[in-house]
Amino acid sequence: YFLEIEFYSKRANGLIPKGYRVAWEQLDLVDLKSLKLYSDKGKRNLSTENAFFPKFQFVDDSEKFVKINGNDFIVIFSKESGTLESWILQGNDLLLAGPHPNFWRTPTDNDFGNRMPERMAVWKRAGEERKIRRTIVEHSETEVQIFVYFDYPEISSNGLIVYSFFGDGSIDINHSFNTENNTLPNIPKFGLAMVIPREFDNLTWFGRGPHESYFDRKESAKVDIYSGKVAEQYHPYVRPQENGNKTDVRWAAF
Repeated sequence: YFLEIEFYSKRANGLIPKGYRVAWEQLDLVDLKSLKLYSDKGKRNLSTENAFFPKFQFVDDSEKFVKINGNDFIVIFSKESGTLESWILQGNDLLLAGPHPNFWRTPTDNDFGNRMPERMAVWKRAGEERKIRRTIVEHSETEVQIFVYFDYPEISSNGLIVYSFFGDGSIDINHSFNTENNTLPNIPKFGLAMVIPREFDNLTWFGRGPHESYFDRKESAKVDIYSGKVAEQYHPYVRPQENGNKTDVRWAAF
């Protein structure tokens, strides 16, 4: 919840007409510090915890793949690549390339100024050169959990991605990274990269907008629900720069 306050001019004053908005402010009424941290320690009881979800039609856990069939979706998970091979919903494939660990972003002019491409080069291919140490599959009638443990040999580190598939077709992904390598430079980016078909060209998000916003200059952007074309979030700089970023995003949809 937000308390939104706006100030308008009561009368014309030079270049400012009557009724002109001269200032605004949004006050967040939720104290995030009061929210309890969620903890999921220990093994979960999949059979009872998610009993309210629809049941899968069947789950096939083979040597190389895990295939999950639901009422209107099919998910194929590759144990060899450690990611989604296919995600078909109502006959449409939602993926061109499944989620995979990513630690790199394209350098900007400022990055070249501080030699970021050289200093942080070890992160560029760390995600691509990952090795799968082991994969664990647990499932009930309404949920499948796949634990994929990675090693990153180039940076002497390891990681874990937990995929949770539910009977209603939703997928939850938790990505973590661990290292005791104290010689590593700053990390340019941490997350997952994936590719979806270009027909998903409408973007809606609940966060700051409508223009792009960044951590150090976001006060001009209100929190609201905004929509636009994916192409509108991008500016074709001669050389790649930061653009189209969204801050304080609660959810986004394509």
